[in-house]
Amino acid sequence: VFELLSYARRKGPGIRLEIYTNGSLVTETVLRRLKRMRVRLSTSLPGLASYGAMTGTRRTYRHVLEMIARAAELNWPVSVGVTVTSVNADEVENAVAAAIVSGAGIVQIAPVMAEGRCRRRMDLMLSRRKWNSIKARIGRLPGRTTVLVFCDEMLCDCRPQPPFLRRSYALRGQFKCPAGRDFSVIGPDGRMRRCLHSLD
Repeated sequence: VFELLSYARRKGPGIRLEIYTNGSLVTETVLRRLKRMRVRLSTSLPGLASYGAMTGTRRTYRHVLEMIARAAELNWPVSVGVTVTSVNADEVENAVAAAIVSGAGIVQIAPVMAEGRCRRRMDLMLSRRKWNSIKARIGRLPGRTTVLVFCDEMLCDCRPQPPFLRRSYALRGQFKCPAGRDFSVIGPDGRMRRCLHSLD
């Protein structure tokens, strides 16, 4: 991975590089090396009690919080994504608070999108009303300097969507998806695609 990152940094000395990790293999040595290379870290914290169920692993959330805290001590804060589903909706405020207390630089909170595995598990989706209620509660968390970013997308705009999904989950208004314009993704196979959700 460092060979790939070094190549990307040489090709784009001024671009923002970010690596998405579950944190399980991120040691202090890795953190220091990424900081020297100016490669930012991003991880997910999809729950506390529900972490294992949300990730399909036997790990707990503790290694994620430890990585966030150590990175903050090294002045290289981690961005944290929290995807909200019907499984973790009741504890998502606690997950966001834990990320803030651990020193996350940015916490991005978003409802699960009707993509990938969720297409077969629509019971994981939230209603717009439930999502707005969760956003309001998180917005009232006290004493924070961490930047909170709320994403309202429930459908990926990068590809055609079935009408029944558009009726329930499409955003109204002038939203323009930034994928392929403000950022793109290099997948494990080394190919670039314009967003995380789109496989083209």
